[in-house]
Amino acid sequence: MEAKKEKRYYTVEEYFELEKKAAHKSEYHDGEIVAMAGGTLNHSRISTNTTRRLSEALSDKDCEVFNSDIKIVIERLNSYLYPDISVVCGDIETPDNQNDRIKNPILIVEVLSASTQNYDRVDKFRKYLTIPSLREYVLIEQDKALVQSFYRNENLNQWEISFVEGLDKLLLFKSLNCTVKMEAIYENVVFEQKEK
Repeated sequence: MEAKKEKRYYTVEEYFELEKKAAHKSEYHDGEIVAMAGGTLNHSRISTNTTRRLSEALSDKDCEVFNSDIKIVIERLNSYLYPDISVVCGDIETPDNQNDRIKNPILIVEVLSASTQNYDRVDKFRKYLTIPSLREYVLIEQDKALVQSFYRNENLNQWEISFVEGLDKLLLFKSLNCTVKMEAIYENVVFEQKEK
């Protein structure tokens, strides 16, 4: 009979030490360290295109766009997460002046992949919901031109959901009051043909 392997829990300090030496990124969830999956060409193209287009659209605003190198700190849950894209408007809040993590994103974007889409849609979203500054969460499909957005309507105390489908459409980032063409987000993306 095989002995059941006991789950190892790490302190935040141990996680940061391991992150410094690691060849890959991992997220931290209240003691557990979870390795991040590698991406695809389409995932990288969509993430890079969206980061670039958002940066261009926000060039005259007091907002800054970050790629997946920056962690989001969720102190309430003792979690450190890597979104594909995050945006902060106004002053950037960092814990203890650490320059690799932020506390106050207004927008978070995730590019969905087969291995992470359930996590991004449910568990990760639930964690992000606890961030007081967050106004919008955007999920971008990589195998078709489809984007789902969740916008926090504080007047109604609820989240509004919207979908944009098709390369000929405009995607509104409501929290930032700016639009980006869907064809720009999916520039150079090659959609796989599904077998019939």
